[in-house]
Amino acid sequence: MNADTVIVGGGIVGLCTAAAAVHRGDTVVVVDPGSAATAVSAASGGLIRRFDLGGRLGDLATAGFDRLRESAQTCAAFHRTGALTLQYSSQALPTHIRARTMLYAARAMRQRWPQITVPPNVIGVFEDGAGWVDAPVLLATARTELADRGVEFVTDRVDRLVVDQRRIGGVVTGGGRSITASRVVVAAGSSTTGLAATAGVDHPLRTRRIGYCYLRLGSDRTAGLPTIVDRVSGTWVRPCRDPELVLIGRRQEIFGVPAEIRHEISDADVHEIRTAIAQLLPEAADAPLVGGITAYDVARPDPADPPLRHCVEPRGLTVVAGWNGAGFKAAPAIAELALGDRVSVEGEES
Repeated sequence: MNADTVIVGGGIVGLCTAAAAVHRGDTVVVVDPGSAATAVSAASGGLIRRFDLGGRLGDLATAGFDRLRESAQTCAAFHRTGALTLQYSSQALPTHIRARTMLYAARAMRQRWPQITVPPNVIGVFEDGAGWVDAPVLLATARTELADRGVEFVTDRVDRLVVDQRRIGGVVTGGGRSITASRVVVAAGSSTTGLAATAGVDHPLRTRRIGYCYLRLGSDRTAGLPTIVDRVSGTWVRPCRDPELVLIGRRQEIFGVPAEIRHEISDADVHEIRTAIAQLLPEAADAPLVGGITAYDVARPDPADPPLRHCVEPRGLTVVAGWNGAGFKAAPAIAELALGDRVSVEGEES
């Protein structure tokens, strides 16, 4: 099998990269061992907005937002709830968030969203046009649309990368299939480290656990509730398709966890999430638990290391993994960078 570009990984970054490559006129093969339902992206809460208050992904999130929202709207996967990001008032606000956002003091937030409780030293940045996407629906639709545009999907695990005279030559799958290509983009999450090593590239990653809870808060309490990213407590909240429910997630400082998604959550994790969210959303402390998910994200051990790199050797290999759970909202812009030849995520030549 031959292609211009092989993309390893069928999550949101891989699929957006496939779409960008097809738009450039490439023949594209996506290799992934599962489906949209099993990709780690499918377990994402799907919060999307133009800005990132951490600052690192700000420009990428801004550049990719409109394209991701447009794609989600075409398959009815986008829910415009607005996005509210909370942080201490003493923390600096990066300049890229000023467009299309509104700054709220604690009192103003309590007046607009009476179901939440915010301390006086906390401010909120609200973006009206943002919200959340139904990740499994968006991923499945993207795969179907890409297949209709000629992208070939190979359901298999890539066993190794092929290098030919200091250039990438393609991939070999666990099933013994060889796919020849002059460009390979590896967006395979936690599997990326091992795959990159087969081409002599060091790209260390580590997993970190995330727990999600579905709580029955009641439609009277979820009405008008935006998606919320609370940098103070380390939690996030969003409404669900069922107006009775909210989804609450929390990243935990537990590293080296198995790279798997389980549709269950321990009592201890539920207790930790309830405790963390209690100040912001008091009724969540004892709201009925409907279900939960135990998932993970993948990050570079050193936050200063770029998660996207164009390899000098072998030429034609791009490694793009380690976005620490933030890759979803920036995926379209990440895809454009992944198909570039010289510019890294920080804008430096590789």
